[in-house]
Amino acid sequence: MGLTGSIILFLIIWWLILFILLPISIDNKASSITEYEGNDRGAPNNPQLLKKFIITTIISVILWFVVFLLLNNDGFLMFIMNTFYINEIN
Repeated sequence: MGLTGSIILFLIIWWLILFILLPISIDNKASSITEYEGNDRGAPNNPQLLKKFIITTIISVILWFVVFLLLNNDGFLMFIMNTFYINEIN
């Protein structure tokens, strides 16, 4: 896998994990007593975006590394191909 493919794969994994983590531990403004004019009642009080970005990056790096090892030219999938399908490859 080349550099461009690796970057694209990492970004896809990062966005997927980010959208999975976004709704976790959300406390909306509907439960608070004070209301301000012009604010959405369903908007979160503290979305903790920095924490979610850091967790997303850590999980994405781990998943990307696993996928990179599996898809690399000398990775696990080529080992399986060489072991079980040696006649079909050569």
